[in-house]
Amino acid sequence: MWALSDALGNAYAKGDSTRKGESKLGTERLKYLDELVEEVAIDDLGRYDPLSTGERLYIALAANRADLLKRDGFTIIQAVDRLGEDWMACLLDRWKVLT
Repeated sequence: MWALSDALGNAYAKGDSTRKGESKLGTERLKYLDELVEEVAIDDLGRYDPLSTGERLYIALAANRADLLKRDGFTIIQAVDRLGEDWMACLLDRWKVLT
């Protein structure tokens, strides 16, 4: 079964160990959030709710969960704006392989 981690692994396989914005945000933090993206994608929200707003927005966008954005009071455009350049650069670089 194909998983989000397969796609993320493919992104890492590019050989670029420091991707856009990653050094500012922290590699370990992003890896942790990327693990949560997989959980949220299968509707496991146990570790999602206690996160900061920015972390929840990153995860909801990466997991393609517009319903969670709406639940938190954000449209997609508002979420992108709230995340800012560095977070969006990481999100796009890490998850664009899914499209």
